[in-house]
Amino acid sequence: MTAVRANGASFPMELTLTRSLDHEALSFTACIRDITERKQAEGVLRKSEERFRRLVEGVEDYAIHLLDPRGRVLTWNAGVERIEGYLARDIIGRRFNRFYIPEDIARGVPEHALATAGAEGRYRYEGWSVRKDGTRYWACVVLTALRHEDGVLFGYARIGRDRTQGKDAELETARVIAQLEGELRERAAELQTATRLLQDARAR
Repeated sequence: MTAVRANGASFPMELTLTRSLDHEALSFTACIRDITERKQAEGVLRKSEERFRRLVEGVEDYAIHLLDPRGRVLTWNAGVERIEGYLARDIIGRRFNRFYIPEDIARGVPEHALATAGAEGRYRYEGWSVRKDGTRYWACVVLTALRHEDGVLFGYARIGRDRTQGKDAELETARVIAQLEGELRERAAELQTATRLLQDARAR
């Protein structure tokens, strides 16, 4: 709720009321906590999430995912549905190896992609991928490792495009992927900062 200081300035507060053990009279102890920093951190987090949604969800020419360190899909965008045929309920929480053809899965290509991106920061792949309905398409995919400020890996950004119709747009694809990678890194950094501020504020 919102409280007002003696000087008339308002601030967000958290109020806890505890009933007194005095049985002769009904009374309460009130504990008021200024949660301005927590609300500011939550605001930063909301703005970061909204910016990410505007950036990613409406993009249809690129399938964009954020993955956890084990390769499980955390986010979905319209490009995933258009290119790969998956709705959010079909893919979120599932491992990203389902995008690979069976031959590549048997050869350990998905695991190699994660390991290489984790070790080198980035892994680029061009080859056959498989849609939800089992049909194949020629894909250009970039997998980028995402790390905390202390270097600890917390996930990956996966950006893919259907290149079945040819390679005439190769330079444009590379440019857009580089731009999206930069935006995803910036989003990850914003999310880390906002989450840390929120954790610090809640711990006080």
